[in-house]
Amino acid sequence: MAKPVRERDKTLIVILAIIGAAVVIAIAVVFLRGAPETLDPTTPEGVVQAYSVAVLDQDRPSALSHLVPELAKDCVHTDAGLDGLTMTLVSSTVRATSATVRVTLTTNSSKGPLGSSEYSNAESFTLQKVGNVWLIDTTPWRLTICYPKEG
Repeated sequence: MAKPVRERDKTLIVILAIIGAAVVIAIAVVFLRGAPETLDPTTPEGVVQAYSVAVLDQDRPSALSHLVPELAKDCVHTDAGLDGLTMTLVSSTVRATSATVRVTLTTNSSKGPLGSSEYSNAESFTLQKVGNVWLIDTTPWRLTICYPKEG
C-alpha cells in the first residue's frame, strides 16, 4: 500500500531541509576557515612565511628585511609575477647555521582558453643564521624581488 500524500510531503521536506543545512554548513566552512596559521617568526618557516606575505603584499622594505644583508643591500630590484599564487609548506631541514624550507607554489589562472588552469612547482628557500636571526639567502624565482648586482 502506498504512503499517504501528506506523509510523502513531510519526508520530502525533511530531506530538503537536511540538504539545505549541509549546503549552508559547507559554505560556512569555506568562508570562515580564515587565514593560515601565523608561524613563529624566529624559525626558518616563520621567516619564509613573513617574507612571502610581504612580497605578496608588495611591501618591499619588509621583504628586504628578511634577506641576508649582502643580497638586500646590493641588488637589482625586480617585480615578481604573483597573480593567483599560493604557497604550501612541505618540509624544512634545519642545521646549526643554515636551513632549507621546501614549499609548493601553486598558480591558478582563470584566463586559459579552456577555462581555469592550475599548476604547481616544488621549490626551496635557503636560509642562513646571522647572529640569532634566520635570514633568507635564496628564494624561488617566483618570489624573488632582488637579484645580486653583476660585476
